[in-house]
Amino acid sequence: MRYLAALSLCVCVSIATFERIEASDRPMVEIPDAPGAAGAWQALLRLRNTATVLDVIAHPDDEDAGALAYLSRKNGAPVVQLSLTRGEGGANLIRPFFFDQLGVLRTLEFLAASRAYGTELYFTSAADYGYSKTLDEALETWDGAERLLEDIVYRIRRERPTIIISRFHGDSRDGHGHHQLCGVLARKAFVDAGDPKRFPEQIRQGLRPWKARKLYTGNINPRWRPADKDSWTVQIERGEHDPVTGKSYYQMGRFGYGFHRSQGMTSQEGSTGSHPTYYRIAAANPEGYEPEREASMFDGLDTSLVGLVRDWNGAPPADLASQLERLQKLVEVAAERFDFRDPSTCVPSLVTGLEVCRRLLTLEGIGEGGEQVRFVLERKARELEVAIFRALGVDFQVLAQRGPRSSSRSSSFHRATPGQELTVAIRLTSLSSIPIQVKSAVASVPNGWGREVVSTRGTAPLELHGVFEQLSKVSVATSASPTRPPWRRESLHEPFYEVDRPDLVGAPLPTPPLNGSVTVDVLGTEITWTKPVVTTIRSIEEGTLHPTLVVAPVVSVRFVSHRGVLRRGSSEYPLSVVVQNCVDGPRDGSLRLRLPAGWQSSPASHDFAFDRENETKTFDFVVSPAADRTGDEWKISAIAKCGEHEVSEGFVEISAPDVGRCDWYRPATHSVRGVDIDLPKDLRVAYVMGSGDEIPAALSFLGIRPEMLDAVDLATRSLAEFDVVLVGVRAYAVRDDLRKYNARVLDYVKAGGVCVVQYQTPEFDKNFGPYPYSMGRRPEEVSEERAKVTILEPEHVVFTKPNRITVADFDGWVEQRGSKFWASWDDRYVPLLSCHDRRQKPQSGGMLFTRYGKGAYLYSAYAWYRQLPEGVPGAFRIYANLLSLGRTLREDRTER
Repeated sequence: MRYLAALSLCVCVSIATFERIEASDRPMVEIPDAPGAAGAWQALLRLRNTATVLDVIAHPDDEDAGALAYLSRKNGAPVVQLSLTRGEGGANLIRPFFFDQLGVLRTLEFLAASRAYGTELYFTSAADYGYSKTLDEALETWDGAERLLEDIVYRIRRERPTIIISRFHGDSRDGHGHHQLCGVLARKAFVDAGDPKRFPEQIRQGLRPWKARKLYTGNINPRWRPADKDSWTVQIERGEHDPVTGKSYYQMGRFGYGFHRSQGMTSQEGSTGSHPTYYRIAAANPEGYEPEREASMFDGLDTSLVGLVRDWNGAPPADLASQLERLQKLVEVAAERFDFRDPSTCVPSLVTGLEVCRRLLTLEGIGEGGEQVRFVLERKARELEVAIFRALGVDFQVLAQRGPRSSSRSSSFHRATPGQELTVAIRLTSLSSIPIQVKSAVASVPNGWGREVVSTRGTAPLELHGVFEQLSKVSVATSASPTRPPWRRESLHEPFYEVDRPDLVGAPLPTPPLNGSVTVDVLGTEITWTKPVVTTIRSIEEGTLHPTLVVAPVVSVRFVSHRGVLRRGSSEYPLSVVVQNCVDGPRDGSLRLRLPAGWQSSPASHDFAFDRENETKTFDFVVSPAADRTGDEWKISAIAKCGEHEVSEGFVEISAPDVGRCDWYRPATHSVRGVDIDLPKDLRVAYVMGSGDEIPAALSFLGIRPEMLDAVDLATRSLAEFDVVLVGVRAYAVRDDLRKYNARVLDYVKAGGVCVVQYQTPEFDKNFGPYPYSMGRRPEEVSEERAKVTILEPEHVVFTKPNRITVADFDGWVEQRGSKFWASWDDRYVPLLSCHDRRQKPQSGGMLFTRYGKGAYLYSAYAWYRQLPEGVPGAFRIYANLLSLGRTLREDRTER
């Protein structure tokens, strides 16, 4: 059984919609963990520690996973992770999602990892623009990083951490330019968060200046970096064994870190033994705290509940200290009485502790001089509610089903739609001998939705195995908006996302539209538990899943490609639109295009009819541009009309096993750019898809529909029928069949064919080409998309036929020039291009050509898989020459 495979159910207090930010208005701090006694014990540990840790990193997968698990699960500290970006500029080994869609996937992966560490997760509004080698480029792209700094300060003031950890130092040792900037900003935010003159709008919104007590920096390794031998302050032994889970904190971290699968972090097994990690104290409040060594990051701090007395500004109430001492004693008694065979033995102490905590929150002056005491006690009250929930072993479910409950148990329910009626079942089962009296239950719905309780059973006090269940009929408002991520940007060139509401800055995922709550009486004390409503999806591959309920439009409408190119003089432009039915049952309607003036489409519209939810169809249009069209770029929209609904947006479901899902929306708009491109007619193109890219779809704008080669094709099919064989990104990493039958590809080239191998990872560094080459241990990349490109062989056939290529064709590129350049190669390869980042040596291993037998072989590390889907004109012109290479070479032989 996989460690922590059953992640916690999310219990939280209601999150109100508000204009003014209140620091205390936040979800209950739930500790993700395995259910049962182990989870209850983790909740008890959390009650003992009043310190909070904020960990600042640049991307998902930058975190020191074992250290975070140690701080959260051994020290019981609430640990909040803040990532500057969602990693949307990274690679993707598992799904064909790139850019913002990849950012959503990596957010889902990071949330799964955080659940294993026992941490909370937030982001800034910065978008990852790709690998960066210099701090200067990061500052330039993010407009001096003032907005990034503001977001970090916001999170510090929101969380009020006692300790801030910066994974990075802020200098060249950190490598990646984003890493360096992360280190610089963490140090600055440590100071600026306490200055009321910095970002005063946050103060007006209800936050307050905050001075953390300590700042630590990481990225220290005395084992392989001699300069770090004596430069650390504290060592965390991640290899320490936790007898409750049977795992070390390093193993817990490795399990969580393994969820970063899109980045190749597939191992979730950590070895036993010593795994130290090191941190250095970089700053402290008050100044002057400079120990040579510490036994713990919490050295010099009073993290006890009694220690909160010192946080009262001015003279505290007379009974504050005694009440805090009583609360601390009750927590200690609960831990002493805890029995893994019956965790409920500690519930009486926890319930009394909750009552004491609530009384403390009514003390005179708690919102003024005791404001920080209030902040911590409110968190402790939420943690006590979680601890009671865990110790009672309550089974609490809130499930949405379509229509009458009895008729829909066996079917999957993917999404709610406007006007739909649902049944929401709130079910609570007592699993301890302590009676639970359910006082009320409610399905919380947004304004405009309908709600009616249909039935209730189990209202008497629940004894062991007693069940309470309430069924409510919920009507989704006809005007209900889709459940979209709260962050958005119009273009990849925008360095920051815009966020709909101030309180949603940094939110990992959209706010659930529906929640279910129960208010219970436990030993005379009322407690409310709330969780998002979930649906049921039955998957043959993944089993039964319970994703959070989301709202979708009645149909989703999206273009297969959101950008394309129109060849000058062309009278036809192909477009494909995907329509997905989101309602439960049949749905029909019509689909049309909104075109620029004078443009027409054939057909003018498509009628569609669906029989069931989630059914998807693709509709093809041929657009005829106006004969006298002007300009270089045009917009086309797709509109679906279903009854009274008109829909012109759609979503892609971003998902992967074990990490959940999120629907990523964009308007159903397609941009067309006019380009001068020559191309032979009737080219036959084969494509060996790798880890996934959108190049085949992009080639449709050149009138090419590549044939996708599967394992049988590679093993048996004659490749001689194709003008060119294209190998997709990372294909040698994910296609065993390609590696196995690589010799057949080379035989095809030798007999006169052309093979173009696109960007590959080091799995390709095994001389799969016709002659030797090497990427090296750390293959180079050119990350600056505006880096100057030099054409080394301007008269080479790749740059002369059928299109004359110049350096202007490298204008307007996005995200990067390319990645995984060769470091060395046989003299029979001819390097065609050279470029480099700032302070990088010229790189000529990004595009290499060789003749082999009668044919030609070309390796290109340049990022076509990013440029073509984004409609970069010059990239299409160069790629057209690569597609034409077989014809061009045959024509040259004929002429000779």
